[in-house]
Amino acid sequence: MDQELRRPSRARFSDDNADLALLERVANGDRDALRDLYGIYYHPLLRFIYRITGRLDLAQEGVNDVMLVVWRSSRSFGRRSMVSTWIMGIAYRKALKLSPQYLDIKNKLGSAYCEMGLLQDAEAQLEEALAQNPHYVDARITLGVVLLRSGRAARAREEWEKCLALSPTDVRARAYLDLLDRDVSSEETRAQ
Repeated sequence: MDQELRRPSRARFSDDNADLALLERVANGDRDALRDLYGIYYHPLLRFIYRITGRLDLAQEGVNDVMLVVWRSSRSFGRRSMVSTWIMGIAYRKALKLSPQYLDIKNKLGSAYCEMGLLQDAEAQLEEALAQNPHYVDARITLGVVLLRSGRAARAREEWEKCLALSPTDVRARAYLDLLDRDVSSEETRAQ
């Protein structure tokens, strides 16, 4: 495990009054206050997000994402909770989105929507998964199916070709492209 994750955790890593004062400064655009909050929360956030994602690179990305939200949303902090609770809540939502399991859930949900004929909902779920990870081949395969069922064969072809660019031996993408090619050639035969 990386050295960053081995730092000892303290029972209480922050003081709410001090955090609140820093957050108020952040709300007024004080970058030094953000840097101070970052220093206080970096290791607790890193460990927390790592526990959810299981990947240090995602945890590090997650810490930065969380602190960006803190910077952008500090004015909306309503004092309904402790600052640490608010920040860790942001971290929880970010960690779930960064988690590989989250992408699988989005893909499965998109597939289920597709099977139910809810093609717009399916497309939205799959696009969200691909926004998180553009290299997620399974979501691209499913998106291609959704696009084909929506009457957008050219876009479906693009998705399956992207799959082959990412994973040249993917038999599903090849099979769908072959199916499209057969449909096109049979339509051309009928037109003659």
